[in-house]
Amino acid sequence: MDEKQLQITLRWRKDKKDYEKGIDRASFYAVMDGIRKGFSDDNEISSFFCDNIIGQVDKIFIDKDRIEQIDEPFIQYEIGNEKRILKIIRYHKIIWAILDGYCKM
Repeated sequence: MDEKQLQITLRWRKDKKDYEKGIDRASFYAVMDGIRKGFSDDNEISSFFCDNIIGQVDKIFIDKDRIEQIDEPFIQYEIGNEKRILKIIRYHKIIWAILDGYCKM
């Protein structure tokens, strides 16, 4: 597996500034899988990440400025040339905390 396949490009916007870094795909999967197993009664988002996103995603984008102002926060992600969104309601505080943790340089 080449370096591109091992990494997911994470981009985020905070305070009108754009940031980008690579995150390790296997590590991200392990975190989400741990949440999926640890919260088996409420693991819809972590399961979706594990089953549908992490293995094939190229880029994830989080507009932190925008999601703080809207009723239905979401992330954007790209698989190949196709852009998609995943709505993650604020109730999923652990998922948002994990994503927020990745959005640090």
